[in-house]
Amino acid sequence: MDQVKNYDFVGYFLKRKDISNISVIDLLRELNNHLFEAQIMKMAIEYFQEKKLSVFDSSVGDWKCQTRTSMIIDLVQNSTLLKSESSEELNKINAITLKLEELIQIINNFNSIERQKLSRQDLQTLSLQAYLKKQQLVYNPPENITLLSLCFLTTLQNNKLSIFTRHQMSLHKFKAIINLAKARLCRLSIHYEQNLAKTYSTVTEQTALQQVESKSMQQMTSLFTGFKSIFKKMEHKQQPFITHEIIVCGCGGIQNIQNKFYTPNNKEFTEAPMPADLSQEVTVIEVYQFPGSLEQLQNILGVPSTQTDIPKEFYKPCKCAQPTQSPKVESIESTGMVLV
Repeated sequence: MDQVKNYDFVGYFLKRKDISNISVIDLLRELNNHLFEAQIMKMAIEYFQEKKLSVFDSSVGDWKCQTRTSMIIDLVQNSTLLKSESSEELNKINAITLKLEELIQIINNFNSIERQKLSRQDLQTLSLQAYLKKQQLVYNPPENITLLSLCFLTTLQNNKLSIFTRHQMSLHKFKAIINLAKARLCRLSIHYEQNLAKTYSTVTEQTALQQVESKSMQQMTSLFTGFKSIFKKMEHKQQPFITHEIIVCGCGGIQNIQNKFYTPNNKEFTEAPMPADLSQEVTVIEVYQFPGSLEQLQNILGVPSTQTDIPKEFYKPCKCAQPTQSPKVESIESTGMVLV
């Protein structure tokens, strides 16, 4: 997990720089920010305990989506330990939520004299974190709870939750919070890849994953080097997966869409019949098989370059008399398919 010094930052899972000599208005804003984070943590824990994993799923092409999925699958496999931990943490979060709500209401009801007294006696002498500590509102969630909360907050389908309306969140603030969450989740994902590589990858691959490229708030490692250690971990931990394959002709038309189920067998993945009733959680990998690059396919179909995949509205059937022949894939490890 990325290291965040407590004395420099405030926030529960969205870390922000500490503030000194703040106004009452700034204090209320930050208390509401903390309340928002506490409510997100509470919802994330409850959804995970109910095994509603779709609320943690990333969009195809999102920052480190493949790594995020692997981290969630690992949590599911360790769900007994996490359930015990999350129940204990939920009690702490509920208590913090109640304290925050009460404090916000009290300060909102202050008259001008009471606000001036608060400003002179506390806010001019204490930093925000020191004030929160005095009010017993400092909380550092365990890594698992942080991960679930970040995944929950950045999952696309959750962006319309009423919690954003209740906190009167502007579009600008909403985007800033999501970007902050994505950036921290990206750092956690890279740290996870680097740790996996120590167990499952070669020294050369471990060294390659130390190379982190940055652009604005985004940080990235080599996609396939990072995924290789994830893939080896999946073999070791006997974690099956499904490929959702879109087979595309050179014309850009779809020849076939199929799902395949792969399970570990003698230290390698082999295709197996799709279970009629799949009772376990699995990773789903979306792939395109096309005689060219993803950029070339997007150009053929008129997909904007800002897209990281091929949206369904751009799908069209192949009508070629002699469609492009798909290459034979000997095994999942030697596949020529492009993982998205």
